[in-house]
Amino acid sequence: MAIRNKMRPHVFHIIGNGKMTSVWHDTWHKNGPLSQFISKRDIYDARLCDNDKVADLIENGEWRWPDECDSVQHLFFQCHYSKKIWTELKGLFYMDQANEDWDSIIEFILAMNCKNNIKSIMSKVGTAACVYNIWYERNLRLLQDVKRDVNALIQAVKEEIKWKLISLNVKKTKAVIHTYKKWDIDIQVLQTHH
Repeated sequence: MAIRNKMRPHVFHIIGNGKMTSVWHDTWHKNGPLSQFISKRDIYDARLCDNDKVADLIENGEWRWPDECDSVQHLFFQCHYSKKIWTELKGLFYMDQANEDWDSIIEFILAMNCKNNIKSIMSKVGTAACVYNIWYERNLRLLQDVKRDVNALIQAVKEEIKWKLISLNVKKTKAVIHTYKKWDIDIQVLQTHH
C-alpha cells in the first residue's frame, strides 16, 4: 500500500471516455491527483462524491460542476438526466404541452389550478412525483453514492403516481375512467364521491 501511494503520482491516466478515471485519486491532471489539494470535506461540500469518475462530471463534452447542476432551472428539467425523465413522463399526466423550463411548468400548472378535474390533479401529482424522485435521486448520489439509471427512476415515478391515483376520491367521469385506463388501473378500485 505504501509503495502504491508513492508510485501513484508518477502514473498518468489516459482519460478516454472517463469512466475508469477517478476525478480525485488518479493522476490525469498536470498537478497530480486532485485529492492532494482538495479534501474529502471540500468534495462533499461541493455536492460531489469521493468516487466520482471523470465521466460523471462531463456532459456534452463540457465540465459539469455543482453550481450549475443544483439550480432549480437546471435540476428541474434541463439537465440531461432529468430532462429524459420529464420528456418520457409528462404526457402521462397531461403536461405534454409544457416545456422543460421550470417557470413554464409552474405557469402551466397555475393556469389549471382553478380547475378541479383529473387533468389538473394529474398535472400536480405527476410534476410533484417527478420533482420528489429527482431530488431524492440527487441526494442518494451525493450522500450515499447510490445511482439509478433513467429507466429505474421513471419506473419509481410511475409507481408513485399510480399509487396516488388509486388513493384518490374522485367522481367517475369519462376523463377519470380514461386516465385510470391510461395508467392500467382497474376501474373497480376507483373511489368515488357519493
